[in-house]
Amino acid sequence: MSVLGILKSYDMIDNMRNMIETPNHYNFGPSTTYTTTIGTTNTWLPYSRVNKNNEGYEVVVELPGLSRSDIDVNVIGKTLTISANRETKYGKNQYKEEYKNSWALPDHSSFDSVNARYEAGILTVNVPLKKEYTRKIEIE
Repeated sequence: MSVLGILKSYDMIDNMRNMIETPNHYNFGPSTTYTTTIGTTNTWLPYSRVNKNNEGYEVVVELPGLSRSDIDVNVIGKTLTISANRETKYGKNQYKEEYKNSWALPDHSSFDSVNARYEAGILTVNVPLKKEYTRKIEIE
């Protein structure tokens, strides 16, 4: 099998794994990105979901066994990125695993008011909407 054929096989397996492991994964917008590194670093895909309510969006990611220092939450421009690193041991081997996911935020998000909370292995990131975005217009 050629190198190109092997890479296509890896892509198909990766896409199938993403569909199986993240059945309730929703996007804010058109771009959601998972990163994968081949080599000594493996990628793990924890369960995540996005809920929409009247105040804005809530991103929930299950990251059990990590400390707050293992998790990064960033908003750069209109993109929310959550990344985490962990080390796992399988038999005698020890692996470093990486999770990174990005969402395109809607224009009417209040980027300055994004907050994150990590309790009992669950990361919750709140992305509020701008208050002045929704208003009633009086007709003269």
